[in-house]
Amino acid sequence: MSSKQTYSYKIKMKAIEMKLAQVLVKEKGVIMSMSRKGTPSDNAIIETFYLEGLLKTTNQIVIKTVQAYINYYHHTRILAKLNDISPVEHRKKMVS
Repeated sequence: MSSKQTYSYKIKMKAIEMKLAQVLVKEKGVIMSMSRKGTPSDNAIIETFYLEGLLKTTNQIVIKTVQAYINYYHHTRILAKLNDISPVEHRKKMVS
């Protein structure tokens, strides 16, 4: 298989995986948001969630996973543009 064929195959597989994820998310009653461009670190976490666990999850597991991700996103993740602090720490610093 040439590199061009391999690339084409990978693109097709990614499209199939995404379509499957969208169907599964809809079945679970979750609303997908694509409101901003993802970053590599965001993608790794959420893709792992979709591809490894979505088939065997319950709504409760989905809720806990999303809540944990939101907590990570606001409290743990540090941003260089905020002087290497989390968004919540930045807001607290701006208020005080």
